[in-house]
Amino acid sequence: MTVVFRTTRLILRPLVESDLTAYQRLVTQPEIAKLAGAAAHPSKMEVAQWLQADRRNPYSRAIVDKQSNQLIGVIVFYDRVTAEGQPDPLAVDLGYLLDPAYWGSGLMTEALQALLAGLPVGIQIWATSLVENQRSRRVLEKLGFQTLDEHFMAISGMSLTPVPQALYRLVTTKPTN
Repeated sequence: MTVVFRTTRLILRPLVESDLTAYQRLVTQPEIAKLAGAAAHPSKMEVAQWLQADRRNPYSRAIVDKQSNQLIGVIVFYDRVTAEGQPDPLAVDLGYLLDPAYWGSGLMTEALQALLAGLPVGIQIWATSLVENQRSRRVLEKLGFQTLDEHFMAISGMSLTPVPQALYRLVTTKPTN
């Protein structure tokens, strides 16, 4: 069974092959590529490979605007690797992107709140954000992520040069009523 999450304004569903055109439109926008540290002009084959990789994780979701029924963003989870080089079953790395036309509207916070509430209890979610990406940092902080390092130097996206990033972690817990 495929889990679909619904919020007031969004539908969060698994990524599908037919998302390729909208996904490519998102990941090739210069504003998104810059903040994600990604290549500004990837080939269609590269983008198709990225979509396939993002579809592999069962927690990853397409963010669809209920009003327009258009894919406007993506939340992806990547395997976090243990010191032994194996996927850590209790930890994932979080990535997300949203069409700049929707920035500043609270949609990413809304989407992540819904999705995080559906993750198994005890999962550690790790995230990084370029230090300069204040919007992304605010989203993570609103969601309760702990800042572990304000200026973590890491390779981001396609860049081979380490750039300053903020490192965050959240451990999922049972919702309190």
